[in-house]
Amino acid sequence: MILVGYDLDGTLCKKSSIDKKWGYCNKAERRAFNAIREHHYKTAEILRTPLERRYYIITSRSPKYAKITLQWLNKGGLEPVEIFFIDRARTRPNMIEYKSSKINELKLKKYYEDDPKIVKSLTRKCHNTEIILVESVTTDYNIKNFLQPPLQI
Repeated sequence: MILVGYDLDGTLCKKSSIDKKWGYCNKAERRAFNAIREHHYKTAEILRTPLERRYYIITSRSPKYAKITLQWLNKGGLEPVEIFFIDRARTRPNMIEYKSSKINELKLKKYYEDDPKIVKSLTRKCHNTEIILVESVTTDYNIKNFLQPPLQI
């Protein structure tokens, strides 16, 4: 049996794209940013359904979104053997290190990923795995649409 793994956002489901970067957000915008992320994780459109009966998901989502993610997977009929959430800050170098270590630890033969830079790095770090670049699809969000209105006194 060939062991296969998938990235989640942009690979199995649509990726979210928020019009303002976290580092440039004020306190209210950061609350809105988190609300967008949670909304998206609950409602993301499925892009691909794995054909394999047994597969793993290695995601850069925080473990704090595990419950929402598992509910979304169940609702969509996706049943991975196991899902792994990143255990460090969500930077590209950390994502590469985390994903490559999991891919090698699980001895995956194929891994599907939507980020070309991550694919390039994983190809160098995971010699026994075919790293496959898939086309990403995003849902665009405007942070202003998720801001709470000011309290009226």
